[in-house]
Amino acid sequence: MIAVIGAGPVGGYLASKVNDVCIYEEHKEIGKPVQCTGVVTGRIFDYVKFSNKFVVNKIKKVRLHSMCNEFSFNLKNTEYVIDRTEFDRNIINDAVSKGAKLVKG
Repeated sequence: MIAVIGAGPVGGYLASKVNDVCIYEEHKEIGKPVQCTGVVTGRIFDYVKFSNKFVVNKIKKVRLHSMCNEFSFNLKNTEYVIDRTEFDRNIINDAVSKGAKLVKG
């Protein structure tokens, strides 16, 4: 059996790709507490089945402020802000539906 430590997106994604795997998560609830901004590259669509229902916002421009200046620029590609809790749960549920075992804290 393969042990995956942590029920985040990477652990869930990898667990969905192998047989005889157990995901160990220290928390009782998947996706909580949120430990990430949820900003992801658009390239995520190349790797993960991704529903637009997880998209909270799209980022096309960045604006930085300091005490003495402001700087902004347009992004070459759109970036996305996702609901990390629901995204994490979806990936883990997919892994479990494919046979992964899940042990929560």
